[in-house]
Amino acid sequence: MAVHAPYYHAPPPTQEINGEKPTLAAATTLERPADCINRGQYPAFYIICGYLNRLRADAPHKKYELLMRIFGNWREKVGPDLYPLIRLLLPDKDRERPVYNLKESMLARCYIDILSLEKHSEAAQRLIKWKQPAEGSSNPTGDFAKVCYNEIKARSTVEEGQLSVEAVNMLLDKLAVGKMKQAEYVPILKAINMQCTAEEQEWIIRIILKDLHISIRERGVLSAFHPDAIDLYSICSDLKRVCWTLYDPGFRLNKNETHLELFHSFVPQLCGRMNDASLENIAKAIGAPKEFIMEEKLDGERIQLHMRGNGAQWFYCSRKAKDYTYLYGAHPGEGSLTRYIANAFQDNVRNIILDGEMMVWDPVVERYLAFGTLKSAALDHFNDETAPRPCFKVFDILFLNDHCLSRKRLSERKRLLRSGKIFKNIEDYKGRLEFVDEKRGKSAKDIREYLERVVETKGEGLVVKKTDVIYQTNSRGYDWIKVKPEYSDQMGENLEVLVLGGWWGKGGRSGKISRLLCGLREQAFDDGTLQDFLFDRFWNELFRLRVDFHKKHWKPFDRSNPPPFMKLGPVGLDDKPDVYIEPENSFVIEVKASEIVPAGGGYGIGFTLRFPRCKYIYYDRNSRDYELDDDWDFSWDQETHRTGRFHGPLLKAQKII
Repeated sequence: MAVHAPYYHAPPPTQEINGEKPTLAAATTLERPADCINRGQYPAFYIICGYLNRLRADAPHKKYELLMRIFGNWREKVGPDLYPLIRLLLPDKDRERPVYNLKESMLARCYIDILSLEKHSEAAQRLIKWKQPAEGSSNPTGDFAKVCYNEIKARSTVEEGQLSVEAVNMLLDKLAVGKMKQAEYVPILKAINMQCTAEEQEWIIRIILKDLHISIRERGVLSAFHPDAIDLYSICSDLKRVCWTLYDPGFRLNKNETHLELFHSFVPQLCGRMNDASLENIAKAIGAPKEFIMEEKLDGERIQLHMRGNGAQWFYCSRKAKDYTYLYGAHPGEGSLTRYIANAFQDNVRNIILDGEMMVWDPVVERYLAFGTLKSAALDHFNDETAPRPCFKVFDILFLNDHCLSRKRLSERKRLLRSGKIFKNIEDYKGRLEFVDEKRGKSAKDIREYLERVVETKGEGLVVKKTDVIYQTNSRGYDWIKVKPEYSDQMGENLEVLVLGGWWGKGGRSGKISRLLCGLREQAFDDGTLQDFLFDRFWNELFRLRVDFHKKHWKPFDRSNPPPFMKLGPVGLDDKPDVYIEPENSFVIEVKASEIVPAGGGYGIGFTLRFPRCKYIYYDRNSRDYELDDDWDFSWDQETHRTGRFHGPLLKAQKII
């Protein structure tokens, strides 16, 4: 069977539309091939729900086999176009429906209306406070879709779903037209409620929240769809293009059809993660004593810059396919960056793709600011030369004029980038467009010395790269390795902090406190009272506490009436936990972090930690109960005490798998 790829047009630079800023790069304008049209009847959505239940329960090796059968059945009974199905299996990758603007809180309010619940009733509160543990083992917690399922099931009279896959997609399209008010969402969700069972609505809610919880992502789904699907998706980030190009499982792409293309977002190469991240092991993995490249790791946002037509059109995209062209400028004279760097390229540079990091440069204090200020810097003060501004730090060139360079070795790409053939005089654009700082090395000693230099200037760390490798989209191997200051015992900050609060987890961490709020004690006031300054949250990578740990000590946190011993930040919710614990009932942890950084108004002390890791837990001031490895997870058991020197639960260390 002769197969022809769909005719497509690169999307124009995305602009603000009706005040709404898109969050994913616009999908390529495609014309579906004539023989990629479904002729059969679309299956009922409940059939797909049955498949999803099996995918959630099956072992990993069985998921692939099941997906192969699902896709085979679809091709046989419906037709060659699998896009309507695959966009439901990978909702977070669907660029046609980038944003629903429906999070758990809005969905909860909508379903309280749809189910005619009194807003102060127990059922309504279960929806609103879905992360908080509920009384009774039969009540789910931490999984919003499952909480909704229970409440819907108790009230629904729908015995069999009436919607097809096509109808569900049409209703989801209506929900994704843009930011709407609750009153506009309710009729669409009510139509779903009247025609779908509780189970079907659970899966629709998961699709809306863009997380199916079936432990399979795009690599697994696409590999079952077509042997070339992952390669094509890696260079276009477009599910529709993948489905309409590779609709025939017997068709194979040519080598040049997996090259990067102008104005098509791609999945960039990322750093590998080493279990034993000592500098010696990193140097060995990167090829020492062969020469390697060390780049400063930046605290910004990974951005790919596309320019074509000798600077006539520009396109900026994040590593997750978010289109930021509306911020930085689609044409010369526009945006917070393009207007300033449009003339930076040599006259013979017609088209180009650069890989780099978008930073925020403050010209007054002459330093880079925290990542969190990036969007405000890009939106404000276009004409204020003293205001913080976006600065694009370039570390790679992947396309030049009519040629994709991703298959060139890194050393060749670096040589070209800095040869003078690309930029006229990049020094004239300091604070707007710069090369990333880099150095060559051959040993762990070289890594340590350069890392020390970077840390002295408040840098985040390093990325070390092999010089003789090609650019591999959508990969996270050991060709690039991240190096942080805390990998060396001589670097970083160590603090002992008190646990003061926590946030309930969701999903696999439901019913557990998955994040901890920590603080420092201020010296006693004249009246003898103490006050704790809150300064950081620790995420679930550090702790997974069973909800029954110190159950009698955890108390609900009331934002309108916080505990008097806590000094809270003036703005934000960073230091407003779900529950808190009195200092006398709590414990101390020793934390190692890369550095202490300003935190704005989000914390009472005005500072927070960058990349904190717990090293020890203390139950009294004079003892370290247990030294903690980076690769260990934590859980608590109240049944036994390991030694007699402390009174409290025993810490068990469990290897993370």
